[in-house]
Amino acid sequence: MTDFLPERLEDLCGSRDEPTVGATAALTTEQHLKRFYIELQAWVDGGCCAHPVFNTERRVCSSAKRWHAHNRLRLGSEWALWDEIAAQFEGAGLSSAPFAKGDFSEDFNGLYRNPARLAWIRAHATPDGAERVHEQVPQPIRDASNDGL
Repeated sequence: MTDFLPERLEDLCGSRDEPTVGATAALTTEQHLKRFYIELQAWVDGGCCAHPVFNTERRVCSSAKRWHAHNRLRLGSEWALWDEIAAQFEGAGLSSAPFAKGDFSEDFNGLYRNPARLAWIRAHATPDGAERVHEQVPQPIRDASNDGL
């Protein structure tokens, strides 16, 4: 499942401008989303270093939208991955902003220190993560009035 990742984690932290996915037109939205989660997890595990797509000021859904554009995916909509993540939140019984603190006062530098966000990413980056997500994600603060995806 990790055949698309760079051989070395350091490669994720360089100033790479080329897409990381390559020619993957035959993949479904769900498969692309799994690849996104795996790359996002590798970035987090690598210390959230400089990356052409991911940064500590961009939440999960915003990162997915940027990853989609960076990899020039043809999924019918630039919002395809965002919509799929929103559907995952809904399927898990979460609000549309499950990791926000209610008023979005969350320090941007702390986005990837939030235990609920980290558990969600890790659960979805694993082969059976979607099935186990309820067991691994701490109860987040719910705020359905905003889109802190």
